[in-house]
Amino acid sequence: MSEQPATEYAELLRTLRAEAGLTQDELAAAARLSPRTVSDLERGINLIPRRATAELLADALHLAGPKREQFMAARRRPVAAPDAVSTDAGKPDDEVDPSNVVWIESAASSNLVGREEELGVLREAWSSAQAGHRVLALMAGEPGTGKTALTAELARRVHAGGGLVLYGRWDEHVAAPYQAFREALNDYARACPDAVLRRDLDGLAEEIARLCPEPAHRAGASTASTAPTASPHAAAQAERFRLFESLDTWIGRVAARHPVLVVLDDLQWADQPSLFLLPYLMRARRLTPLLVVAMYRDVGPQRSEFSAALPSLTRDIDCRRLRLRGLEHHAVIALLQDAVGRPFSERESVMVAELEWETAGNPFFLLEMARHLSEMGAFDRDVVRLAETPAEIPQSVRDMVRSRLRRLSDKCVETLAVASLIGEWFDAALVASAASLADAAAVRLLDEAARAGLIVEIDDEPDYWRFSHSLIRRVTSEELSRSHRALLHQRIGEMLQSRPGVSPAELAHHFGAAASKGSAQKAVRYGCLAGKLALGEAAAEVAVRHFAKALELLDRYGPEDEALRCEVLLDLAGAHDRAGEFAARDERFAEAAEAARRLGSGELFARAALGYGGILPASARPDLRAQALLEEALKRLGEGDDGARATVLARLAHWLHNVRPYPERLELSDRSVAMARGTGDRRARHRPGAPVLGA
Repeated sequence: MSEQPATEYAELLRTLRAEAGLTQDELAAAARLSPRTVSDLERGINLIPRRATAELLADALHLAGPKREQFMAARRRPVAAPDAVSTDAGKPDDEVDPSNVVWIESAASSNLVGREEELGVLREAWSSAQAGHRVLALMAGEPGTGKTALTAELARRVHAGGGLVLYGRWDEHVAAPYQAFREALNDYARACPDAVLRRDLDGLAEEIARLCPEPAHRAGASTASTAPTASPHAAAQAERFRLFESLDTWIGRVAARHPVLVVLDDLQWADQPSLFLLPYLMRARRLTPLLVVAMYRDVGPQRSEFSAALPSLTRDIDCRRLRLRGLEHHAVIALLQDAVGRPFSERESVMVAELEWETAGNPFFLLEMARHLSEMGAFDRDVVRLAETPAEIPQSVRDMVRSRLRRLSDKCVETLAVASLIGEWFDAALVASAASLADAAAVRLLDEAARAGLIVEIDDEPDYWRFSHSLIRRVTSEELSRSHRALLHQRIGEMLQSRPGVSPAELAHHFGAAASKGSAQKAVRYGCLAGKLALGEAAAEVAVRHFAKALELLDRYGPEDEALRCEVLLDLAGAHDRAGEFAARDERFAEAAEAARRLGSGELFARAALGYGGILPASARPDLRAQALLEEALKRLGEGDDGARATVLARLAHWLHNVRPYPERLELSDRSVAMARGTGDRRARHRPGAPVLGA
């Protein structure tokens, strides 16, 4: 059967729905899809209907035989839209389309108005990228201004024109290193045949395994390559450079086949290593057709590392900066008319003016307020004013969300609260388990929330949902008391704990939020595990956050385990060292020494004394605390622990370079070497702080 354009598919769907005597809402309910999905398909907004979606629609329309075949064939290869951003790059025969079409379809808006100028800037940036340039577009705006919808419109055009679209985002609470990059590349790799992936990662797999172990192992990397190493700061920087180079090479090989658009969402939550990686990729000198669009919120207090990193994201980089503000008056009218479904007359002018003032032209706020007012019948009156509606109209979208929540059943609100603590995207099975519901009951309650416009189902991701907007999720979670929130986090953590492949960072977040309910020990364990994994991913700054949080929880909630506290302090100090935070490193090693002193552990005390000061220069400046720690370590170590004593002696000789006479230092070094040789352990002579000839 011949290929048909998307417009013919849309017309076919409308015709079949009319023949079945169904409204869009009725068809959506029968197919277990969101009404917006059906609407977007019929209007040609979604250019590439997914097979699973088409199957659900065919079942709901009771199609069979040739009619079903015609319907399924119509969605196979829609032609590019007239305004598609075209590219001549082709795809290898053995590669399926690896673009993140699910994100494009879920994020695209049928109400995108008033953003023609900004879209023009993005299209120009894509044209520059197609010519072989690396271009960064930084898009700022308060929540609800349409950053995601605008970027999805660009992505729709890029994808329709043959470009590759990758998507990733950072989470506010889960400190996962390189999270958005990891998501984008893992999603791409999952869509790649093994042969393509092996070519892409040829010679890179061992390094890529630090960040994306699954695709790296498919390409032949050994499982041992992901193990963290306790290398000092200089070596940690070399590890990071090798990782960044490998990622740049991988992206370059992909872009050699087709230009790449990478969409990075919620940049304001990015970890420090991600803020190093992004400018590295954009400054690389290889010609690469790459456009990165990074979106961030520009309201409220920003994390200090993000604010500090922003200037570096534009330095020596081909960068376009966009700031989305409220819509102009004409765009507000167009948006509201589209939402209400009819043109406005003079009688609605007062209402439009008040809504524009109330929302400052924020598209999301406008649409939500319009929906709320429509439900109250405000647009059906002869004289329309906000103050004259039959029920109290909220003075903010926060109140509007609360008002909508009050119209849901108590069980539905409770289910939504669980979902809000899981994250922006969530799956029904996890919600059901955490809320102690049967799967069917959970789906019914989620359907109730979807009908209220609070959440939407993700196409072609069975049983996966997302909140309509991050603000809805935030307001929903804030309705919970702290005690209730902690209990729900505990339940979610326990459910996730039994699932394979859940990151320690995510478990640490949930158990940490439930620390007051007896989950502190699990939070500390998973936090330390997340920190060690971050070290292995060349993300020492993230490791510092995990170890510091684990220490904070341990000190506040227990258990009172001095040995565990000392181990966490040593891990934290080591992470500070690899992150180049040397003053914090030494303070933490000194704290660890004090904890070991209380424990009476010579082995832990020696580790703290040896770590203090990090890697020393050939001529170390005198440090009385370092000298005292090492001398005390010698006293605390048992006579049988010659390996550790040899290393401490060597370290002490090094510290005394500018303090004691040469013969005395030489005698310490000689004793150290002799002691190390006596152990028969070659490693004792090559540990950090081992004696040097010039001591």
